[in-house]
Amino acid sequence: MAYETFKPQMWTDGVLENLDNAQVLVALANREYEGELQEGTSVVINEVGNVTVGDYAGTVEYEEIDSASKVLQITEHSYVGIKLKDIDKVQANVNLTAKLQERMAYGLANKQDTFLALKYADAGLTVSGTTSSPTSITSANIISLFTGANRKLDEANAPQMGRVAVVSPWIKEKMILAKILRDTDNTSTMVNGYVGNYLGFEIHVSNNVSHSGTTWYAPMFFIKGMSIAFADQLSEMEAFRAESSFEDKMRALDLYGGKVVYPKTLAVAYVSSGAESTI
Repeated sequence: MAYETFKPQMWTDGVLENLDNAQVLVALANREYEGELQEGTSVVINEVGNVTVGDYAGTVEYEEIDSASKVLQITEHSYVGIKLKDIDKVQANVNLTAKLQERMAYGLANKQDTFLALKYADAGLTVSGTTSSPTSITSANIISLFTGANRKLDEANAPQMGRVAVVSPWIKEKMILAKILRDTDNTSTMVNGYVGNYLGFEIHVSNNVSHSGTTWYAPMFFIKGMSIAFADQLSEMEAFRAESSFEDKMRALDLYGGKVVYPKTLAVAYVSSGAESTI
């Protein structure tokens, strides 16, 4: 039976390698955690809070760094299930295996990014608009979206370094129309959705930015590797022979969870795509 020579580690490694390139929001999150992942469990995020600086007058007072808020719950579980005529033949075909691993990774990455995009609701800062009254954005006022996000982060004493923006494709289009972002066909710059830099933000484009139809979108502005934490594990990768047909089946289970660790370093804007002038 073909599935008896199935190589789960090879498939897991291939999917994980492609997963790194397919992720946008996940790739910008803090991935440093402690603990083995299981559904319903929690992991400790390797982050610390602010440190108080005092004026020395002969004595030193010590504070305990609070890590209680750095616990991340593993709440999500996604799976991939596929049928193959013969897993041995697929594994023997390097190109076919690579393509299948890539598609599996793309599907999992899409689920993970969609999940993290929902963390806009935990943002501690709002740049402009609301879900009931979003700010209309055109090429004429697109700059204000980024200056406003910068101001909110500055006022919250968020770090200057590592600032990123995850925006919808139409926002990228407005930036190109405003000539503040240069369009490019260089696919090497598109890894993890990266399209360029503007006003100190590393800009990434994602179709998974949370939205309600075309009524409002919620682009996110935050600090890479700090604001949002994410943990995941491709916990299962197995194959078996189908009971009612002459084919093999393969399935994978991905466990993950995410949390806004520093709300005051995450800003959200509620915006809509405004019509451009036809003049």
